[in-house]
Amino acid sequence: MEVISVSSFQLVSHVLTLGYAAMAASLIFFILTIKTNLPKYRMSSVLSVVVMVSALLLLFEQQNQWVEAFTLEGSVYKLTGNFSNGFRYLNWLIDVPMLLIQILFVDATKILDKLMEYFLLGILSPILLNLLHLTIGIYIVLRRGN
Repeated sequence: MEVISVSSFQLVSHVLTLGYAAMAASLIFFILTIKTNLPKYRMSSVLSVVVMVSALLLLFEQQNQWVEAFTLEGSVYKLTGNFSNGFRYLNWLIDVPMLLIQILFVDATKILDKLMEYFLLGILSPILLNLLHLTIGIYIVLRRGN
């Protein structure tokens, strides 16, 4: 059973809370400034809203999982529930293509020259992220076996 100090538990909890608060503030900013952007940049703001919603929901859920997964026993927190960091990779499958598509809307002067490059990045980035997730999973399994 994993044990962490009170200060470590609180530090992670505060960082996750700060993360979803920052995403909420960014979400409000992008929603409020969509109409003030030039028309050619408005779609970029809409895509930023999608990314902020995705990140906000992920960080909010991770913070809730973190708090529910540990219980205070004496002067340490013990892992008594389930905390998964895997949703982060699912979030990346949403965010990375959205951010790459956002580049298309901002960099409209060179779209024809770069379209294939962005398309390949949009296809390869989720594949590479999944390979990274698989590699980390294998490392964790091998590490627990030793």
